[in-house]
Amino acid sequence: KYPIKEVAKGVVIYMDGRAKEAIRYLNSLMKSRRFTKKHPDALAQIQDLTLQLNKISQAMEAGESFYQQDDVSKAEQKWRVVLKLDAQVMPEGVKSRYRRSIATRLASAYYNNGKTAMRAFRYEDAYQWFQKGLDLDPDDTTDLTEGMKELEQKAMEFLSKAKNRAEAGDVQGAMELIKKVLAITSKDSLTHKEALKLKRKLSSS
Repeated sequence: KYPIKEVAKGVVIYMDGRAKEAIRYLNSLMKSRRFTKKHPDALAQIQDLTLQLNKISQAMEAGESFYQQDDVSKAEQKWRVVLKLDAQVMPEGVKSRYRRSIATRLASAYYNNGKTAMRAFRYEDAYQWFQKGLDLDPDDTTDLTEGMKELEQKAMEFLSKAKNRAEAGDVQGAMELIKKVLAITSKDSLTHKEALKLKRKLSSS
């Protein structure tokens, strides 16, 4: 993505969480006659890159300010801008320190929201919060994974009740419970697959 080593160096500086330093370095390249003479075609890429890094730096700082004020919602809005631009700057599969930091803090907030939803018996909301955290691909997914395991246990309880309802001839009651199971489990979950199987069986009967 960055074949010119000087430009790649600027990206590495950014990746380490030093956007402003990277911007200064890239600006110095554009002012260098030696560099511009050697790589005239690189100027457009550097200009685009510095523009992106400026936006990232501003959005990161704004998000940090909101986060310190415990306004996670507004912090998330700003940090989503960072994540979008970061994906454009970084080579695929490589995480910058900015992405890691945002993922860690938002994932923690989403986990807490999920646990709050669990305590209020809002299992579908809890699933959405935990999944939202996992989608960020944070470095540590222990808490979120445990949250999903708790939901899986609850889904198994619902499925067991659904089977009992079905055996008792209460198809509608069974279907309502199956719907809950499907809403709080992933498609790869064995409980999810079993619930789908039961749903098809009841639908065809």
